[in-house]
Amino acid sequence: MTPLRSLHALVALLCLGLLLSACVPPQTHAARRREQLLAVYPPGRTTRTDVQKKWAPIAPELMETKPASGWGAAVHPAIRGRAAASEQRTGQVVSRCERYFGPDGSSGGLCYVWFYYDNRDHVVDAEWQWHTD
Repeated sequence: MTPLRSLHALVALLCLGLLLSACVPPQTHAARRREQLLAVYPPGRTTRTDVQKKWAPIAPELMETKPASGWGAAVHPAIRGRAAASEQRTGQVVSRCERYFGPDGSSGGLCYVWFYYDNRDHVVDAEWQWHTD
C-alpha cells in the first residue's frame, strides 16, 4: 500500500470513528464521563484540595456552600437543582458545590465538571456536562 493510500485509509477510519461516537446519546456520554470522573476522583477519598490541584490553573467558575434552608435557596440557579439531585442520587449530604469550565479530554470540546463535597470537603459525587447544555 502506498503512503497516500495509507493516509486515505487512516483518515477514513478516523471519520468513521467520529461518526460512530457522535451517535451516542448525550445522556449516555454524560453517564460514562461521570463514571470516569468518579474513578479519577474517588468519593470519600478525594479532597477539595486534591481537585483544585488537578484542575490548576483553572479555578472553579461557580461555587456555593449549602444555605441553612437547603439547596432550594442557593444563589446560583444552576446549582440549586444539581446539588439537590446529587444528594438524591448518592444519598449523601452535599455541603458544597463547585463547577469547573474547561477542556474535555475525551471529546476535544469544552465542558463543565461539577464536584459535590461533604462537610469535610471530601468529594461525594461528580458530574459532567457539555458546555452548551
